[in-house]
Amino acid sequence: MNLTITTQPAAEPVTLSEVYAQLRLDTEGSPPEHAHDSLLQSLIATARQEVESMSRRSLVVRPVRLSMPGFPAEDVTSMTDAERRYLVSEIRLHRPPIVRVDSVRYYDSDNALQTVDPASYYVTDEQVPALRFVSATFSQPAAWISNNTAT
Repeated sequence: MNLTITTQPAAEPVTLSEVYAQLRLDTEGSPPEHAHDSLLQSLIATARQEVESMSRRSLVVRPVRLSMPGFPAEDVTSMTDAERRYLVSEIRLHRPPIVRVDSVRYYDSDNALQTVDPASYYVTDEQVPALRFVSATFSQPAAWISNNTAT
């Protein structure tokens, strides 16, 4: 499973003026910025990334793409046809909270890109959300899930 950030966040959760206030930096005079603004902005981004990594949660809204080698495999050998009809597969969506799932796409056995009907899946509201499928009738070998995360 591979989670790729497709676009960097538009803004950080902490602003430069909030850092000035916390560190009691003086921005009066000319120029109206601090000599270390670029360093401070870099530290803000680094701190956010570290917190996201440690907490496994997203602190800013941004689109991400989840790539996997295939849909989750379930052991269906012992199930009856009636039980298979109600089989629900799921894909765990790490880095919650999830704002929305834009699309679920996969390559079928003919290597043609297919898009799953949004009525065929839903997102759970668990601590680590999951994308659950109403039925698991997809060809493989590959699947892509595009979603946005936010606080």
